[in-house]
Amino acid sequence: MKNKFYFVIFFVLIHSYVISQDISRTIYSLLNFHSHEIISPNDLYTQPSEISSSFVYNDYYRKYINGQQTIDWNGYNREISTWHSHIGKDLNYGFKTNIQFSEYDFQNVQDKKALRIQNDKDFNSINFQIALSDEKSFLGVGMVYRKTKNSMPILITEFPGSVDDNMNEYFLDYLEPTFGKNVSIIGNSVLRNPLIFTSFPINEKYYITILISHLFQKYNIDIDYTNSSNIDELKGNRSIEIPAEIKNSFIQTILSKESSLIQTSATYFNTDISLPFNNILPANYTNQVVTDYEKLGNIRGSHRGGSIELNYSRKNYQLILGLGFGKLSGSVEMVTPVLGEKYFLFIPLPISHGVGGEITGTNSSQKISFNYNKLYKNIKFELLSSYTHGYYDLLIDGDAQLFFNLISTPVFYTLNYHAHFFDFKGNIKQQIGNINIIYSLNQIIPIIRRTDSSPIRFKHEPRTEFTYKHRGGSSYSINIQYNW
Repeated sequence: MKNKFYFVIFFVLIHSYVISQDISRTIYSLLNFHSHEIISPNDLYTQPSEISSSFVYNDYYRKYINGQQTIDWNGYNREISTWHSHIGKDLNYGFKTNIQFSEYDFQNVQDKKALRIQNDKDFNSINFQIALSDEKSFLGVGMVYRKTKNSMPILITEFPGSVDDNMNEYFLDYLEPTFGKNVSIIGNSVLRNPLIFTSFPINEKYYITILISHLFQKYNIDIDYTNSSNIDELKGNRSIEIPAEIKNSFIQTILSKESSLIQTSATYFNTDISLPFNNILPANYTNQVVTDYEKLGNIRGSHRGGSIELNYSRKNYQLILGLGFGKLSGSVEMVTPVLGEKYFLFIPLPISHGVGGEITGTNSSQKISFNYNKLYKNIKFELLSSYTHGYYDLLIDGDAQLFFNLISTPVFYTLNYHAHFFDFKGNIKQQIGNINIIYSLNQIIPIIRRTDSSPIRFKHEPRTEFTYKHRGGSSYSINIQYNW
């Protein structure tokens, strides 16, 4: 039970991270590499004004068992972008906008798991930046605003059981009547990400660029279920509210030399996640003997660290090397709602259990990226490839808080993971007059290996009589640009 619970904690933290940004940026941020595309001084003078429209299909993940698809996770984006620059006598400026409409769908209904999920998420976002320059100094600001809606009905086909009869009698047997087999999770979020950036010379040869980004997201989650326990005042439609908050700030400094092929950067980041759990009591709840909890606890997580990168560009190819280091921590203090009541000598006693613990550790990462482009007549070919390795050294320390003489074994074990990500992207850009047509393919290949000897296991090994096949990590897009 504790093993599964800690996996839930990890999943919630990662999922909260993911919903704040796209998949690719999420992967690299968890590997200590944060970035944001901004207007550069060079864009003002070299990039023509343009308007573009693109469609992106994301094949995130598919699972097959004996040739039958059991898990499907996909999505698509529709984007409209504009760029306009003006070179004046005294003042130059550039203005950039991006409007995006996206939908994500996930389902594992055919996977025959204890939890069968259908998750539909859609979000709309707008991203704009404006930059001003007088040829000596350069200053820009931007804002990302995003609204997200999420609907996730869950069918619970199997509840946990134990060989310990007391564990069943005083805990596990109450889960199904308390929560029922059908649980619905509804989420709505608003994300705001202001940023400011500037470039200026520090002497005759060197320039420095500074980017400051602060992301703040409120994510309101409602867990709705039907209670049919043996406490009349708690029966009926119930809900748990989670007013989650996500904060991410990073500052990036880029040092470049005029006419130099080498550019260096350093980044510091700070991410905090908070998920308080509020138990919404029925309006007619008047039981003075068995008191339910209004606050069920809190899950918190943080990730702090930094990275350095070296960028070498020459003609039509680019080489990027990066090193990153981060410190991670997560904590949980949770209790269940009152699950029911047991009578001892005609006295009703509430049944509720809890868990408390921490996840702490560090992660280090290395990145190498090679990009190449080739112009053939009016067609431009681009190949972007990268390999990123991350090592996670984590420690789990916690224990379940069980009552009615139920025994819990404390957890104090290390978890060690090696994460390898191969990222390949190909672009074909064809110019027809003032119109550019861009075809893109992006493939991410993750390989995650666990290397510790801890007895904690988060999943069962697949049964050998089944043939498993996994696919995903692909993104396909087409973009049409008009320049003037």
